[in-house]
Amino acid sequence: MSEPSGDGGIGREQVLHIAHLARLRLEAEEVELFTRQLNDILGHAQEIAEAAEEGAVPDDERPRPGAAALRLREGVAEADPLLAPLSAFAPAFPDGLFAVPRLEAMDDEPSP
Repeated sequence: MSEPSGDGGIGREQVLHIAHLARLRLEAEEVELFTRQLNDILGHAQEIAEAAEEGAVPDDERPRPGAAALRLREGVAEADPLLAPLSAFAPAFPDGLFAVPRLEAMDDEPSP
C-alpha cells in the first residue's frame, strides 16, 4: 500500500492506489477532488475523536479513527469473478445442477 501523506492525511498516491484496487480510472481533477474529500472525512473523524476525549462519550464507545483501529485487507487486486453465470457452461442447468447429455458408451448400462 502506498504511504500516507506527510501530514497524516490521505495523499494523491493513496487515492490512486485505492482507485486501482477498485478498478477505477480517475482524471487528474477527480484525484484532487477525492483527495480533498477523503481528508475532509478524516478531519471530521478527528474532531469526533477529540470531542470524545473531552468526556462526551464513554471511553469504550469512543470512535477510534486511524489505521490502528481499522482492520485492513491486503492491498492486492484479485481476479474478476466469472463474467458468465454458471448456467452458461452447461447444456442445461435444472434446479442449479449441471445436466449433460448421456454418453453413448453408457447406453448399455441400466439407468440409475
